[in-house]
Parts: sequence; structure tokens; C-alpha cells
Amino acid sequence: MEGGNERTAKVGQSVPLIAVATDPNPDLRSTGGGPAGGGPGVLGGDFVRGQARGLRFAWFVYRGPAKAVKFDPPIPFKIWEDQRGGSPWAPGWQPPPIPPGNRWTHTAIFDEPGTYVLRALAHNGSKFTYDHVTVVVTP
Repeated sequence: MEGGNERTAKVGQSVPLIAVATDPNPDLRSTGGGPAGGGPGVLGGDFVRGQARGLRFAWFVYRGPAKAVKFDPPIPFKIWEDQRGGSPWAPGWQPPPIPPGNRWTHTAIFDEPGTYVLRALAHNGSKFTYDHVTVVVTP
């Protein structure tokens, strides 16, 4: 994480968020064409789906009013693989490309004062890690 884990900002001010994440298991990446991990199976009558493989990264509001925070660029996917039918993040979904140098660069803009905890989540479909940035926003 670049820039430290504790920050201050004013309402409407952009806060840079830069994180570097690498995949500890890049060989587990799906080769496309459906879910990774051997495909669907049946267990106790439930449909079991493999999760997409490949590194993905997202910021989200862990503490504080989520509607008061906007990320730029917007996070292009959910932080979890949506198992419901018809979702763009359902099985078969593939993560977006990894940015150059594995550096995910975003900004956060806050619409309301308060204390926010933003979580940086890196996930490769089997392992994950996270870090937090606390931002105190004043009027």
C-alpha cells in the first residue's frame, strides 16, 4: 500500500489509493470457457460451481456510509463471485486484466464527513489478502 494507512481529507477531495498485489499462484488461472476447478458437480442436490481464477483487486467501504464514497475509476466487478443466474459475475466470469506493474490505482471521493475504513482486497479465486486505510473526512 502506498501512502500510509491513516489519512485525512475534506469532503469532495480526492484521496489517492495505490496498492500493489501479486498472485501467489499464477498457474491456477483459468484458461477460460467456464468455471475453474474442474467444472460443476452435484452435492446434496445443490449445484456446486468453481470460482473464477486469476488475480483481481477491489476497494470497498468496510466501515462508514458506503453511499458517501465514490471510487474512480469505479470498481468494475463485485468483490465476490455472484452465484445467481443472469449476473455478470456468475460462474464463467473472468477477472479483468492485471494492470502494469500489478499497481491498482484509484481515488476515493467522500460526500460526507466522518471516519471511513476502506478495505483493499486482493483475491485469486482461492487465496485472499486485505489491508485497510482509515480516512478521517472533515467538512
